[in-house]
Amino acid sequence: MKTQLLVWIFTSIITATVMLQNRELFFKKVPMGLNLSIARFETAGLPIAVIAIGFFIVGYLVSRVTDFTEHHRLKTKVDTLKEVVVDQCATRQPKSAPATPPGKGRKDESDRNAPLALEAEKRRVQAS
Repeated sequence: MKTQLLVWIFTSIITATVMLQNRELFFKKVPMGLNLSIARFETAGLPIAVIAIGFFIVGYLVSRVTDFTEHHRLKTKVDTLKEVVVDQCATRQPKSAPATPPGKGRKDESDRNAPLALEAEKRRVQAS
């Protein structure tokens, strides 16, 4: 989130710098017209900067709406897949644990120390 904020700040600073250095171009008033077959509309005169910002805002809103619809579609798909997983886990029979063959399973502490105990017993017998 912080990276996105920094990118927006950096982009805004660059845009403002370009607009201020070229203010004669960006603040020049240009009439906008719309010529339909039955009627013709024309604005008095809008600065090019206002027109550019207006088109940017419209493009941004269109992209956000399409992102929102895509996000909603994917969220519903994930929810249905979660339900499928829960259903499959509920119907799955648990497997019984396989029997461990003798001598192959985990040994307890006394089994591990048995050779040491035998060596200690042999030394004790030899010492006496």
